[in-house]
Amino acid sequence: MTKFIQGGLVLILLLSLFLPRVLNLSAFQTADEKRWVSNTVGFITNLAHGDLSHLMQQPHPGITTQWLGSATVFSSSWAIRKLPLVLAQSLLVLLIGYSLLRLLDQRTAYISTLLLALNPLLIAHTRIYAMDSLLSLFLLLSILLLFLWSKTNSRRYIAFAAFTAAAAVLSKLSGLLIVPFSILLIFYLSYTNHHPNSDRPAAFPWRPLLIWTLLFLISLVLILPSLAFNPSLVISDMVSWFKSDDYQLHQIGPVFYLGTLAFLSTPLHLFAVLLLPVLLYKKYFNHPSKKLLIALLLFSLTFLVMMSLGAKKGDRYILPDFLALDIITGLIVSWLFTQNIRRISVKVACLSILALLIMQTYHVASLHPHELSYINPITRPWLGERRLGWGEGLDLAAAFLNNLPQADSLTIASYYPNEFQSNFVGHTVPIHQHDSPGVDYVIIYRAMFERGQSAWETDVVNIYRPQTPQKIIIIASVPMAWIYQK
Repeated sequence: MTKFIQGGLVLILLLSLFLPRVLNLSAFQTADEKRWVSNTVGFITNLAHGDLSHLMQQPHPGITTQWLGSATVFSSSWAIRKLPLVLAQSLLVLLIGYSLLRLLDQRTAYISTLLLALNPLLIAHTRIYAMDSLLSLFLLLSILLLFLWSKTNSRRYIAFAAFTAAAAVLSKLSGLLIVPFSILLIFYLSYTNHHPNSDRPAAFPWRPLLIWTLLFLISLVLILPSLAFNPSLVISDMVSWFKSDDYQLHQIGPVFYLGTLAFLSTPLHLFAVLLLPVLLYKKYFNHPSKKLLIALLLFSLTFLVMMSLGAKKGDRYILPDFLALDIITGLIVSWLFTQNIRRISVKVACLSILALLIMQTYHVASLHPHELSYINPITRPWLGERRLGWGEGLDLAAAFLNNLPQADSLTIASYYPNEFQSNFVGHTVPIHQHDSPGVDYVIIYRAMFERGQSAWETDVVNIYRPQTPQKIIIIASVPMAWIYQK
């Protein structure tokens, strides 16, 4: 690859990575963002007063979000508040790209990193003041660093892998999966790297396991000093969260996340899944790519099963699977470009990949800044009334109502009232007060769907859906909000 082409690819990658993430950061607010700003204020206040025993504000615990957000948390601008989080996560994507470049060939590394940069769901969550994308990026980077350790036998990579694993756990507790997975991966990589013709049996990998474990524990304390100053309180808070309804069996059932994968994946993801059985056949894929492919598949499947057992379900909770799917797709696409291009089937497949990548880029650009509303265009016809939405689209509903006569005197009953009010000039009340005197308009939001027959949201939806809305807010052909005049 010439320096000119390589420079052009790097420029395209950087533009794809930074532009959709940093532009229009204050366009709208999502649910929970104000809470995480408040958590960050509590975190930085206790840190400034030297109260290292009470740094954890929630058992999630979101510590990495609070460290990164602390630099600009007191700004009145949402864009400035979010900027450190956006820049740090963009850097993590670049570190993932660097790890792939060290592990694989240039083409595969560039394709995989570009897919991460253009993943609509990842773009959406790197723009949000929360912790799901940080969890996902740290998990993926930790796995790749263990593969780099296996390839180079350099202990610095196992040290970095331990640190990023700790950062994943302290981003969100579902990241605890990385602990047993990393231990098993160290065993797997140690024994599979043993020369098959050697007369000596493979040695027990006690040294890398010890290094990883010690540095993981040290990293936990460095990131969250409360683990050293008040470990009983921190651990009891975390354990109580696991015993809460969040991790009990749920009436929605275990297939919720299969729908999430179908609706929020990209057409390229689906294309890659179709080719996956071919790629797993041993004659097509050799070390280290096949081992990486299998490791990412096993991690994704395990994470999917673990999250499916939890009670509290949300599309963003399995974001780590989408990032793993980006790398898997990059491996498959890159392999396809190595095949005999003269074969008509390979030529058609390669052209299809390019078309799908262009279409994905178009979707990202056309949705901005509402990437959270992305739906796979192939599976969108079967979306039905699936619950979606975390506040996106309420800004458009507010813009419509702001243009009505005497908008500043209107009272609106809305789901996510705080998020709606941040863009509305009038007065807002929670939607369960929809029948209160003085309410002028009611906004039914898509996130009220799929709440179950006994949910109050379902009762409100059933009252208004038979009526004709004055306005329907649609993003990317998906209705997100219905505005009804009282």
